[in-house]
Amino acid sequence: MNISIIIPVYNRKDLLKKCLDSISKQHYKDFEVILIDNGSSDGAIEFIKEKYPFIKIIENKENYGPPYARNQGILVSKGDYILFLDNDTEFIRKDTLANMMKIIKKDKNVGAVGGELIMDGNNNILGICGRNFKRIEPYAYLKNEENNKNLLKKCDYFNTSNILIKKDILYSVGGFDPYYFCGHEDTDIGFRIGERGYKHIFGLNTGVKHVYSNIYRLNQEYIVSRGNIRFCLKNKNFRSVIFIPFVEIWDWFKTLLHYSNLAPIIRKIRKKPLQKQEIFYLRKQDKKNIRKYLLTKHYALIKAIIWNLIHFKETLYSKNKNYLSSEVMGSYRPPLF
Repeated sequence: MNISIIIPVYNRKDLLKKCLDSISKQHYKDFEVILIDNGSSDGAIEFIKEKYPFIKIIENKENYGPPYARNQGILVSKGDYILFLDNDTEFIRKDTLANMMKIIKKDKNVGAVGGELIMDGNNNILGICGRNFKRIEPYAYLKNEENNKNLLKKCDYFNTSNILIKKDILYSVGGFDPYYFCGHEDTDIGFRIGERGYKHIFGLNTGVKHVYSNIYRLNQEYIVSRGNIRFCLKNKNFRSVIFIPFVEIWDWFKTLLHYSNLAPIIRKIRKKPLQKQEIFYLRKQDKKNIRKYLLTKHYALIKAIIWNLIHFKETLYSKNKNYLSSEVMGSYRPPLF
């Protein structure tokens, strides 16, 4: 077995079916599929057992979060390479898996291959992107142009919606930190892979379509802020922690400015037309929603700071923790919100 495809599952049965069907159409066939269910209630697992009996399933009684589920998958996997997918992703090309394997095997310094396709409303591929740590340029893009067809690009890390990693590297970094619960675990593991000198590489033929459902994003602002602070503390970047509130305030200001009555004037000065979503948000009713959103961000940041103060000691000593060890896996409990 060459590849183990690991997919955390929490409901989203219809999207999961599309994901699995797209996997089955891949030209590359030397793989196993492992699903880790975090307490689905929509019949997703019963459906998989009936329609895809060859898939290995791990069932958790409660929602332990995607990072812990991925660690469970790593521990039972048989492949030398691990492909992590979200269950709301879909392969568009039938040769994607083969292309990813070709890239990661060709260069021993490549530790991870992946990327998310950028698509328009008509399902046309506009390009692909990876992620960077720099806030000024958080995305690494590759446009879908003829000159870029065989071009490979580096980035700092990939979202765990689609990332192929060598299994021995995963063990060397200690797996995923489950205390992020959802969000920033990809930033964290990407940082640790990069620390060991490995590259993150993507091309136009290595990406997947990501639907981005709202299942895990109902409490997104808090989760993102909490994970951001934990990541900075864990990796001893204390200066970044100090600046997080100022960055949040800047984001609030940009949002207010962007969706205020000044937006058309700003767009005119920048010589860019007002986009449809901006026109939508300029309606009176939606302005109220924006104010509510900004208050939510404010509350989420305060809540995130409190959580990190409570877990401060654990975070500082988590840098070199082996989250794949039986001791850590057995003692883990989902973080309180």
